[in-house]
Formats: sequence, structure tokens, C-alpha cells
Amino acid sequence: MPAKHPGWTNEVREAADGHPVVVALDPIGGKLAEGLLDLLTPSEELVSYGQIAKEPISVPVSTLQHKSLTLRGENIGHWQSEASAERRASGVAAAKLITLALHDQFDVAATYGLGRTG
Repeated sequence: MPAKHPGWTNEVREAADGHPVVVALDPIGGKLAEGLLDLLTPSEELVSYGQIAKEPISVPVSTLQHKSLTLRGENIGHWQSEASAERRASGVAAAKLITLALHDQFDVAATYGLGRTG
């Protein structure tokens, strides 16, 4: 996202409408994490749970220290294997509702027919 859309952090700030950004969820990793950390209010947290980007997260220690930020990794595989079936179904249902309510926030790279496999 950063390379394709360089003003994205400003858009997040505008969307927050003056409210502090107290947590950032990062499914991408890489350079995206730097922008997310910059958005956070001091003493808050970035939760990284994916690694779509090929490059590692590179953050100057001064960024973490100056704002007293926390960088935390999560493994969502534990959720899939340890959560009850009801909790997993509830989580998926909530994600669907969010996606449907905010469909205009997601860029569509391509649309494929049901018969297409690749």
C-alpha cells in the first residue's frame, strides 16, 4: 500500500478526525509497519499478524523509544486451532459484516467467474 498510495497515512489521520490512533493491526509487515507506527499515539501498540510483504519490518529503535510503543506479533493459527467452533464462526461473521459495511474501502484487483481456478 505505501508504494502504490503514498498519502495513505494522511488519509488515516483525516479518517480518525482528531481521535488518537491507539492500536494498529498489521497483516502485511514490511515497510507498512513503519507508517503504522508513525500513526500511533505514544504508549500504544502495533499488532503484526501476517507477513504478506517479502521484506522484514525495519523500524528505528528511536521510533519505539521516543513514543514508548509496543510491537507485538500474533499467530492467528492458534486462534484457528484453539478457539471453539462458535467463537471462530462468530469471528468470521463479524469480519463479513465489517467487509460488507465498508466494501468501498477495499480495492478490487480482479474479478473471476466461479468456474475459473487460476
